[in-house]
Order: sequence, then C-alpha cells, then structure tokens
Amino acid sequence: KSRWGTPWKFYYKGAGYKPFEVGLLDFTNPESRTFFASLLDNSTELGFKGFMYDYGEYVDPGMRFHDGTKGDETHNAYPVAYQSVAYDYFRSLSPSPRGEGYAPPYIFYARAGYTGTGGRTWAAWTGDPTSDWDKSTGLGAQVKAMLSAGLSGVPFIGSDIGGFVWVEPPTLELWVRWVQVGSVSGIMRMQTGGTSLLGKEKTHVHDSPLGTFIYRRYAKLRTSLFPYLYTAAHAARAKGTPLVRHHILEAWWRDEVAIEQEYQYMLGPSLLCAPVVNRGQSKQSVYLPRGAAWYDLMSHLRYDRQDGRHRLGSSELLRGGQWVTVEAPLESLPLFAKSGSAVPTLSPEVATLNEALDPRVVTLSDLGHLLHWWVFPDGDSCAEGSTWDGAGLTLYNGTTIFLHDDRKRSWVIQVAGPAGDSSRWFVPG
Repeated sequence: KSRWGTPWKFYYKGAGYKPFEVGLLDFTNPESRTFFASLLDNSTELGFKGFMYDYGEYVDPGMRFHDGTKGDETHNAYPVAYQSVAYDYFRSLSPSPRGEGYAPPYIFYARAGYTGTGGRTWAAWTGDPTSDWDKSTGLGAQVKAMLSAGLSGVPFIGSDIGGFVWVEPPTLELWVRWVQVGSVSGIMRMQTGGTSLLGKEKTHVHDSPLGTFIYRRYAKLRTSLFPYLYTAAHAARAKGTPLVRHHILEAWWRDEVAIEQEYQYMLGPSLLCAPVVNRGQSKQSVYLPRGAAWYDLMSHLRYDRQDGRHRLGSSELLRGGQWVTVEAPLESLPLFAKSGSAVPTLSPEVATLNEALDPRVVTLSDLGHLLHWWVFPDGDSCAEGSTWDGAGLTLYNGTTIFLHDDRKRSWVIQVAGPAGDSSRWFVPG
C-alpha cells in the first residue's frame, strides 16, 4: 500500500503501447500468500506442470508492507518471498518421488532473485536480454550473468536463446552462437517471442536449413549429456556447486589467469566451454587452466547428421597453463575435456527424455538399458567417472577398466587418444 493506506498502483511496463495499471501482492501478509497459492492451484488443476515465474522486482521505495517494512527495506527480499509461495505450494502438493531434498514433479524458473533464491527455486533465467552482441545486455552478458548467479548460489540457470528485445531481428549467426551457449548452460530454452522496438518481426534459427542443422546438432549434444548433467545436478543438491562453474570454483583457483576469464567456464566437473560471443569471429583463444591436461573435444568430435551420433576422434593431450587458439567456424562450439575424466552419455538414438505418443520417437525409457561413456585418459592413461544412479568407471594404466553398475546396463565406451589410438568398446550388461 501507499503511505496513506491506499492500494499502490503502477503501469505495467511490459504492456507496450497500451499500458494498464497493476498492483503488487504483499507476500508479508499470510492472506496474500494463501490467495496466490489458490491461483497456482487453478493452474495445476488444468494439468500444467510448470511455468516461467516472471517479475518480482517492481518494489517501489515508497511502498508500505503488512509487516511494517517499507519498500526500500523489502525490495531485495521480495522476490524470495514471492518464490517461496510457489516453492512451498508445490512441495506440499506432491512430495518428491526421490525423497527429502529433491524437487517434486513440477518446475518453475524465476527471473528476479536475492540471497536465498537458490534454495527456494529450482531454476532461473537471466532476464530479458537484447537480441544482439552487446556485452552489457546481449549474448555475452548472459555468460557473465550465469557465472555470477552460480557464484551466488543459483545452480541451474540459462538465458533466452535468441534474446527478447530487438531493434533489428537476430541474424542467423547470432541465433547459432546463442544456441551453442544454451546447449552448455544450466537450462537450454528457446525464446521465439519478445518485444520489437521498431515493429520488425523476429527471425528464428529454423528459418534456414543450416540453422536447423546446427540447432539439431547441439540439441542432440545436450540430450546425450543428460547422465553427465544430471550427475552434476545431484552435486548441486549435495554441495551447492552450480552446473555452470566459474574457474574460481575449481581446483585451479590459484591460477590467476584462469579466474580472470569472463566468457569461458566449466560445465560440470569435466567440460570446459569457451563459446563465441563476438560477431564475425571464426577463431577462439582459450586459456587451459593449470593443474590438468586437456583434450580439444569439439575439434575432434565427429557428428553424424543422419543419426545424430557423436564420435570421439583422435586428439593430443594439451598441457594446462597455456593459451591455445582453435578454429571456431559457425557450426563449432569450442569445448575441451579435462584429462582423467569419464563422461557418461545417453545412447545417441534417444530423441527425448519424456514419453512420446509417436512410437517412432525413441525415448529415454526405450533405451534406459544402455549407457555410453566418453573417456579421456590422463598422462598416466588413467580416468574415472560416475553417475548419480550407481554406475562407475575406472580406467587404469590404459589396459584395465573396472566397471560397476547397480542397474546392470550394457555399456558402450569410447576412449579418446592421440592419432590412431582412439578406441570403442561394448560391454554387455
């Protein structure tokens, strides 16, 4: 309310040329929380399992709240109170099938945030970016925003692929580079809508065969990495480590060059991502942190456009503590694998993690009996990796592999190595 006790009204900023007045729910008032939960109840009764949880930052300093605080006191805390209503509602509605501390089978992802947001939401996005290359509001800014959010305790975050606000519609190059960033983010989500400042219609990555091909490649990569990403998600739950990790969170935090990097990061514990965020760029300089050796994964990862399969190619070990320059044509996302790691992946035939009505669509449950691994031996020809559901792989001395799997799946193992030394093994369950 206002200082005079009347409802505080303001014009909705997203209404474009026809603004209208709105108000703000006071979540310090228990009755407001109950009322808003009833609106969420209407949504779930219709069968919705999740939604974007927009706004939460329009608190004016002059507002007065039910608990006696003023707007300038409540501004930062408001989004957490707003998010807590949905968080508490969904947890009371349907306990997690995996036990205490896990999310129920619903999802909402938030835009606003403050201290505590990471524990009261299950995902977030970076806001409404401009559909351009601007380092403060466009593509590059989203990488920095994700890293900042991860350092602030928000483990799952992504951006609007393609941007949200544009003067000129996004080009194919911008779309593709944003798709690549999205594929190695906490969340990969397209944004086909938004606001045109000059009334020009938004383009889409699928407007050309090349855009569709590149999108499919990185959507398949993202899907294939599900076991790896879900294992990293379990680490986020247990330890608070985000999926998108600033180099300062890793073992090489003493490497001053590594921690100065603003546009490269780790996705989980094993994959170093250095996406291109500049227009017209076809090469990328990447700093390889000290304390580990690295494989240039993307330059040697062969993609079969017919079946969507990724195959490890031959790659030399690159020592850490140096800058390297790699080719980064439009279809390529600079990506490196940490030596000594083993990355679990899905069978490449899997097209969706959900169930499908069309029997021609291969789902995760169809091929849940298969587990693939990308193995990257270190200088002693050793590597190890594990999954959240009880699988573990250890490569010893390049000659012996120790395997364990509570689910008794069949394994397909690809081992990276120098020219002529890459190998592929099949281990029946």
